[in-house]
Amino acid sequence: MEVLTIVLSGLLGILAPIGFVGDTIAAKNLNKRIENAEVLAVRIDNAPSYQLIQGKVNKVRIATRKLEIIPELIIDTFELETDAIDLDLKTLQQGGENSFNRALRKPLQGGVRLVITEADLNRALKSPRVNERLQKAVNQAFNATNYELLNPEIKLLDNNRIAASATIDRGEESKPLDIMFELGINILEGRKLELVEIEASIGKRKLPKRFLASFAKGINKRLDLRRLEDRGITAVLLQLETEKEKLNMAGLIAIEGSK
Repeated sequence: MEVLTIVLSGLLGILAPIGFVGDTIAAKNLNKRIENAEVLAVRIDNAPSYQLIQGKVNKVRIATRKLEIIPELIIDTFELETDAIDLDLKTLQQGGENSFNRALRKPLQGGVRLVITEADLNRALKSPRVNERLQKAVNQAFNATNYELLNPEIKLLDNNRIAASATIDRGEESKPLDIMFELGINILEGRKLELVEIEASIGKRKLPKRFLASFAKGINKRLDLRRLEDRGITAVLLQLETEKEKLNMAGLIAIEGSK
């Protein structure tokens, strides 16, 4: 959801110059707010000019390939189509925290489609910032300071299953440990993700199902999309499918204005 917020804030930012009228200008402004994109296409269904001055647009469509919101993660395909947008341009131009939320005169609604590849996920795992976070998690889990996480890898399997593996180097005193996870992901009523049928092993030892169930319960609480409602965001996940080397997601999102 953080990715969507970044993209949508950039989308609304293109409206800040009152005189904008064209798809090309919109794409140029949006491009300034992202790290990189191989393809970036923006189409704006314009309202009459007097409505544009008032901050109103009938519809905006954005389609990208290889969208890099942050240096660590590339989204293979990102598509967004909004309903009508109604903004207070003066508030948007003032900037500041949550400026685009405050500028909304009515909720911003749209449909989103994402495709993330296995290769891009693994490239993100090897980035310095992500690797540092994983390293901290390993040291906390094993109550150690000298363990090193090596070769983290994710595999996207059929039937909404994901496998992950890594090796933990425990120094010269102990042999490295191979860690493997495999789990399924369910969508509950479009508002919640649930990890199911988890299997995991450390070295040659399988982790107990009771431990894995407790682990999944804690993670599942964080995967409840209703938690976003405190931030004025309503999200409904319509599709989450894994296939060989790809993760496909589609959903609806609405962002409430805040005063």
